[in-house]
Amino acid sequence: MHRSSSWLPCAAAVSVLLLSFHIVPGAGATPEWLAVAPAHYAGEFQRLADHRMAEGLSAGVVTLESVWSRDLAGGDPPARLRAFLREAQAGGTRYVLLGGDASVVPARGTVDAPNSYPGLSDLYLVCFGAEWDADGDGVYDEVPGPDDVVPAMAIGRAPVCAASQARAFVDKVLAYETSSSEPYRRQVLLAGVVLTPYPWTPGQPVQLDMASWCEDLRTTFEAPPFELGVQRLYQNHAPYAGAELLSPEEWLARLATGDFGLVQVGCRADAGRWEFGYDGQAAEYLTRNDAKETTTAGRGFFMQALAWDGASHGPVEGMMTTLVRAPAGGCVGAVGFAGAPYVASSYAVMANFWGAALGDFPRAGDAWAAAIDAIRHNYPGRKAAIIYTCLGDPALRVQPTLPNRARVMALALQVAPNPFNPATNLVFELDRTTRVRLDMFDLLGHRVASLIDEERTAGRHEVSWQGRDDTGDAVAAGVYLARLNTPLGTATRRLILVK
Repeated sequence: MHRSSSWLPCAAAVSVLLLSFHIVPGAGATPEWLAVAPAHYAGEFQRLADHRMAEGLSAGVVTLESVWSRDLAGGDPPARLRAFLREAQAGGTRYVLLGGDASVVPARGTVDAPNSYPGLSDLYLVCFGAEWDADGDGVYDEVPGPDDVVPAMAIGRAPVCAASQARAFVDKVLAYETSSSEPYRRQVLLAGVVLTPYPWTPGQPVQLDMASWCEDLRTTFEAPPFELGVQRLYQNHAPYAGAELLSPEEWLARLATGDFGLVQVGCRADAGRWEFGYDGQAAEYLTRNDAKETTTAGRGFFMQALAWDGASHGPVEGMMTTLVRAPAGGCVGAVGFAGAPYVASSYAVMANFWGAALGDFPRAGDAWAAAIDAIRHNYPGRKAAIIYTCLGDPALRVQPTLPNRARVMALALQVAPNPFNPATNLVFELDRTTRVRLDMFDLLGHRVASLIDEERTAGRHEVSWQGRDDTGDAVAAGVYLARLNTPLGTATRRLILVK
């Protein structure tokens, strides 16, 4: 039965599925957190609304059909959705989760950045200062002033189009938020390629290198109070001590360990693929098929990427959209560009996002808005802001829980011999007594063998792996990953078994 009601938050309230409701501007009539999704799977977001309610936010879910049934100003679907969100913001809503990709929940098509490259904008839906179409030609590319890209609330998008995808998305968000104190959440993976010259091969002079930008971000991650652990994969890795060579296989192998709560990527993009290197004859691509098969040992990660169309969710499916949809783990949320950004201003956005997320804005949507605010006073920055997109719940807490101790110990795990046959030794040191788990994984993220799962005292420890699984059977030749996990931190090493 069709009904209309006001949403009135109170201390004893529970989150509800709102088929339709009447908004009273300024009267606290709408929940602080609101999901908008089509009726046939809107209920999948109810568990997430319940979670937000439990942490103190008033929360609700509204069907897209009820939005369209309202008498809203504007003509096309993006304009009508924007009018609805303007009313919701006036009623008290602070966070909006759009429960669908652009084929389900509309985004504003716009022209962004150089060469009139088309992109999608969710920022338009929550910026109420200007229409972005001053000349009335239907092309939303006129953003005349810095105040025209100020979001009135934080907006994120679950890039899903089916109930099963929505259910998996909610599962990953809930699992990630309940893991904020786990050691892996304080580990970061950085990846960067040489942008110019192109193609670049080792030995050539470098003009523009994402590795140098990642090194700048590294200082943010390693700074107090979080002092996060950082691993680095770069195409041009030689100048950076401790960095290793980036390749699609290596990046996927690191993700398969489940050791990282935060990921940053800077790379070229081509036809929906990410280019991670050049072997002198051909580019090395990470494809969407690779992303669909990503496994992360059941652990989610939040990421940011500087790559064309990385956050696109229709009609082009960006790589981060694919990672968020990956059923077996992968990306729980992401920020990036749903089009082609200016490189310099895009890097400024990225740096500002991480600074905000590890500072005063622990929720993804708030950090997204703060990053935009920091670059909106220059024209290239405004053009980049138009397509800067948050994929995921804007109320997601990206910031890990601070450790109880002043510093998380950086664990060192050594392996020798490597390559090996038939056995190898793994050595590590502890500066205090603590619980230790040491496991072997294959490149698909499957645990092959558990070597240690007990409390160990401070000092040097050594264990041998005979190349056998937990049943005692010899494993096949190939690449394996040793993961050392303790409350003090994690460490991963790659092993090669030859026969």
